Amino acid sequence: MVQPGRSYLIDPWEVVMIGAIIAALLVWGPQKIPDLAKSLGEAKHELQAAGRGEYKRDSREIPNQQHVTSNKEILEK
Repeated sequence: MVQPGRSYLIDPWEVVMIGAIIAALLVWGPQKIPDLAKSLGEAKHELQAAGRGEYKRDSREIPNQQHVTSNKEILEK
């Protein structure tokens, strides 16, 4: 049912969201979308926890982490 003063059936924000989903599928493909959504959710929770002062940095090392060189080391090579 169309509301008075509203001549379209789809809200403009719905069109934007549908377009964003289609663009994401074209750019990353359907296999990567769940991973991206999980990463965004984890980042959101970390930001919320940091805002409340509950965030503690994870002290675990990243596996296969390589030595990060400084600018001085790069210039010496």
